[in-house]
Amino acid sequence: MVTLIGVKEEIDEIAATVLELLGEEAKKKNIAGVSRLAPLPPRLLELQKKVRGIEKEVDEIKGLLASFQAPALRMDGETRDPNRSDPKNRKKIKITLDWAKMGRFGPPEVICEYKSSETMVKWARRLFEVLGLKVLEKLATFRVRRGPLITQTPEIDYRNSSGDMPYQYSQIQDTGFYILTHSSTAEKIAIIRDACRFLGFPSDALLVEEVDKYDWGKVLELV
Repeated sequence: MVTLIGVKEEIDEIAATVLELLGEEAKKKNIAGVSRLAPLPPRLLELQKKVRGIEKEVDEIKGLLASFQAPALRMDGETRDPNRSDPKNRKKIKITLDWAKMGRFGPPEVICEYKSSETMVKWARRLFEVLGLKVLEKLATFRVRRGPLITQTPEIDYRNSSGDMPYQYSQIQDTGFYILTHSSTAEKIAIIRDACRFLGFPSDALLVEEVDKYDWGKVLELV
């Protein structure tokens, strides 16, 4: 079965091949070859936009469904709505990556999962998918307050000295690397910005912002 992630990866691989072939044909001054390849970039760009659109729709549906989850149980026996009782839980992270300004093929990409930790993990995964394993290896040398941002030994690097439980972390696909997610939304935003500066990305290639979890305008349209 072909997955959405598999389709994205295949499109990116094809795009890289097309750009490489275009460069080779241009160097050879093969006008016929360039002409045959020229229609492909716009088609691939349109496919990438469609995939991004599907991801955005899925994220919005997940956010809406999450609002119908059963209220959490408090220690005193009373119930509370985890999304309404704490204003901080009404915010999430939105990351806009401009791949073209990083020297890569493709339109700007928006990453905005329902949970800030999920957005952070997807950001690291997309860096790996587009830029390769070397970007994770470099981020493994970038340290934050609780340790390296990325590691291959989370049980050691993310050990919490104040207790038996380690700091929260998540696996980055099947790379063998893990990312530290034990931080507030504001801290995550600062960490992502600092990490991108550490990687040497142009300042205008990345936008990280805090947004509301719910797009109330879209909810009202359904009422």
